Amino acid sequence: MSSSISTQSILSDPHSTRSAWSSGSTVTPASYAPALFTPPSHPPLKKLPQFPPTWTDQQRANIALLENHFNAPGYTLPTEDGSNERAPLHEREMMFLSRECFLRFLYDTRNDARLAITRLEKTIVWRRTSRLDDIEGASDELCEESKMGKNLVLGYTPTGQPVVYMFPSRNTGPLEIQRTMHVFFMLERALDLMADGVTTVTLVIKFDETRQGPRMTAKVVSHIFRCVADHYPWMLGRTVVHKLPRLIRAFTRLFWPFIDAPLREIVTFTSTTVAEAKAVDNDQLLKDCGGDLDLPYDYETYWPALMTACHGRRADQELRWRSLGPPRAGREERRFKVAPSTTSLTPPKRGLRKPVPLA
Repeated sequence: MSSSISTQSILSDPHSTRSAWSSGSTVTPASYAPALFTPPSHPPLKKLPQFPPTWTDQQRANIALLENHFNAPGYTLPTEDGSNERAPLHEREMMFLSRECFLRFLYDTRNDARLAITRLEKTIVWRRTSRLDDIEGASDELCEESKMGKNLVLGYTPTGQPVVYMFPSRNTGPLEIQRTMHVFFMLERALDLMADGVTTVTLVIKFDETRQGPRMTAKVVSHIFRCVADHYPWMLGRTVVHKLPRLIRAFTRLFWPFIDAPLREIVTFTSTTVAEAKAVDNDQLLKDCGGDLDLPYDYETYWPALMTACHGRRADQELRWRSLGPPRAGREERRFKVAPSTTSLTPPKRGLRKPVPLA
């Protein structure tokens, strides 16, 4: 017999949901929303990336080069792709251009600072064109897609990474609204909800449900992979792709060798259940994906709670950011996302995991 977890119990003890979920309890729509945004209370210390004191002079010089470039007086970028109008970096863009962000792009360009600058500038213009920092406007524009429950942010891995779910079969709208921007909007919300020191997310893509609308096209899948590689390098901790459709699998085989190595290394393809990838503990994994978390999607409860939580996190970050002095790019995220920590962490190394072949 399943039991219900009350909203009051979750608010008084946020971590109580872990034991309740693991016991197989059913969480009602009225009570699951507050539990969505509670990370593990003691995530491990292996989080990335931060700037360690053991970096070489060249690596320090590259960071300094990026900082000087993006903080130069009078620095501007196009207001959108293809526009001749330019504007300086605004506060949220400077927060995005953190030291950790610089490190991720430097990792991905093998410490080529000039190439990293070029890619970062393209990313900022892409973000402006996509209006990723306009949460309210994007939320209103993506409202109909949000009601489908095709992309969710729900729960955490044992290392504190927010879990982003994609259910392509739940796209009940016509082909013309199969916009990829909803994926990136939800990825941005996961970034808002990261816990202390966590800089990556876990992505679960589940294809094998009964299709409720038009099939996701190979073009859409390719665009998602390309945008992740171009604009979110080293942002995905693990990606689990379950039962890739035959047509998309054939297309993926063609472009897979050209996907950047860091992205290929963190992708796992499963055929039985998502749980076999062992990326998310069963008590935090949705039952639809082979886990124990029996949590039906309810838009009217989920969406306002998600937006409220993200607005709260962002407002807190902005207060911390402004307390650090005049705005500038290149600040460590831990200085404005969480209280400063004395823990020294090392950057990721290439080749820690062998690339997973597309089976």
